[in-house]
Amino acid sequence: MKKEEFKTITVEGKKYKLGFPTRKSVKKAEELGLNLLEVGKVATLQDKLFFTGLYSYQEWITEDEAERIEEKFIEDTTEDKQTLDEITGFLTTQYMGFINLQAIQKATK
Repeated sequence: MKKEEFKTITVEGKKYKLGFPTRKSVKKAEELGLNLLEVGKVATLQDKLFFTGLYSYQEWITEDEAERIEEKFIEDTTEDKQTLDEITGFLTTQYMGFINLQAIQKATK
């Protein structure tokens, strides 16, 4: 089975892809402020994941535009639509797929 490379969402009739397809996209997300260690800031983390996940496929998108898209996505009550939690979980899993925690632990000992 092939690993899912991105999620597609539809907001106001327009399709957007979200994901972290490459290590470079993960590094760009960190440059744009994504920090999974900020566990006390759950809403901020979720917003940054959404923004940077969008940015990976739509480099023209601004953080403000991503926030507007996210708000519209949350407001959509279509029965079969994905939830923000599902999108966040997918993006977190993808991001973590590029992190070698054992190497980090070894290097920081």
